[in-house]
This record gives sequence, C-alpha cells and structure tokens, in this order.
Amino acid sequence: MFQLIGLQKNIETVVTLSYKQLLKEKTQDTIGLKRAYRNFLKNIQVADSIPERDSPKVTFASELSVINNLIELYKVESALNDKNQTTVIINQNPEESLEYISNNLKKCESEFIKFQTNYPEKSNLFELVINYIFCAPSNVAGGGSTSNGIGVIWASPKPNWQSEDFIEFYTHEFTHNLVFLDERRYQHYVDYDLILDQDNFCKSAILCTPRPLDKVFHSLLVATEVLLLREESLGHPNNPKAHPPSETILKNCFDTIYSIERLQTKSQLLTRRGLELMNLCKEKLNIINNSLSKKELILISS
Repeated sequence: MFQLIGLQKNIETVVTLSYKQLLKEKTQDTIGLKRAYRNFLKNIQVADSIPERDSPKVTFASELSVINNLIELYKVESALNDKNQTTVIINQNPEESLEYISNNLKKCESEFIKFQTNYPEKSNLFELVINYIFCAPSNVAGGGSTSNGIGVIWASPKPNWQSEDFIEFYTHEFTHNLVFLDERRYQHYVDYDLILDQDNFCKSAILCTPRPLDKVFHSLLVATEVLLLREESLGHPNNPKAHPPSETILKNCFDTIYSIERLQTKSQLLTRRGLELMNLCKEKLNIINNSLSKKELILISS
C-alpha cells in the first residue's frame, strides 16, 4: 500500500479515521496525530489487550506480560479464520519464552534500524501506524498481523533470514496494517456472508490455495508490495527466504487476479474501492512483468 498508493494517501487515511480524536489534541503535529490514532484504535479494539504507551516510536515488547496480552489478539475466533490462525503461535513456559525473546528481539530491532536508514519515508509512516512489535515462536509462520490488533506486528524470524528478508517481512506486515485501515475508511467488500461461502473462495497469491476473498485480497496487495519493493530498490533476489522468487510471486498474483475477476462477474463481492486497488495492482504487476522479461532477455542475449 505504501508503494501502491503513496505516502500522502496513506497519511490521509490515518487522519480521516482519527479525525475526531485529533480535534481534541492541543498540537496537531506528528506526535498529536500518533496520540489521536492510538485513541482511535482504543475505540475499535480490545483495549485491555493493548498496553498503554504514549510514544511516537514503535515499541519492541520485551516484557512477558505485555507479550502475552498481545498474543491474545491473535487468538480471537472468527468465522473467516479458514486456516486456524489462532493456533499458529506456540505456547511456551515462561523460561522458554524469555529465552526465545532474548534470542530474537535484538535481531528484529537491529534489522529495523537498517530498515529505517534505508527507507526513511516508509519507516516514518511505519512508526505512525505500528505501535508494537513482539516476538513469539511458530512452526508454520514467520510472523503475522491481525485485524483484531491493528498497529501490532508479531515476528517469528527464521534463523536463515538475511537483512533483505527482514525488510520484506516488515513490508509484508506493514502492508496488512495499511490495508486494515484502508478497509476501515472505504470498505472493500460488499457482503461478508457471501465471502464465507466456499463457492466464492479465490486463489491466494501467498499460500496458493482457495481462501476467503478478504484473505486473498490481502495476499494480492502484500505480494504486489513485495514485488514493488524488489523492483524499485531491493532488487530481485536469487535465493529469498521470507518469500518465493519474484517470477513465482508474479505468476501467483496474476492467477489470483484472474480468480477474483472471474468471481467478481458472478457474485459482485468487491466494492468500487476494492476494484480500484485490484486494478492498480494489475497495472503495477504488468509493469514489473515487462521489466523482468527485458532483464531475462538481456541475460539470455549476453
């Protein structure tokens, strides 16, 4: 979403959603907006699970009690929970948890500093939107975000991740949060009951399996952002760890768009805003496809 629609439009979404709270702030600068945004989130989420902290910066949670509260956000049952996401975080005893946090949190923090250095504009928006990052283990995922805890990112970094993988991870989870906010502002789906119908499942761009449209739509936006990150600055890696190679992601994205377009003509599930974002993804992906095709031709001819 950062590369897809730009910095200003994402800030406008945060301001629009937090407008009532922002009017109460004495200073309507970055700190005032951050405080107003946190107050907005308090009104729409389970406040008891998200600790109070009046800071304009991202907090890397190190206290076990805080982390346990944040984990509860990922255990909220939902009819749209098609992959049993409530069980992906492994339950550990306190001693094991502290050891895991100690081994991984510093790495996440140091890689975030690199992210800030290399992407200052993006990281400024990141620090406005994201309030907490915490570490907890998983056998099946490298981390995640949840609409029950907008502004929170869970990290489960893998031992073989390089700096580029961390940058892609932060981009991935940041995108989920921006999409949550964009959906709050505009609404992306016409009818959630129709999304639950398995006849309306589409192919995910990340897991490549039939899933509810909201998960598939997120996967398309996330995958497009990762490809744009690679195309515009990071480069297309030969052996990425956090995500598949670019050619694979690109093919999966086009398959996903085809899957959604075929469904849209039948069931009309996406709103005008949803269709706008999907078509923008399609436009950007075609540009990346042409770019990769030229690079491949250059490689073959040389």
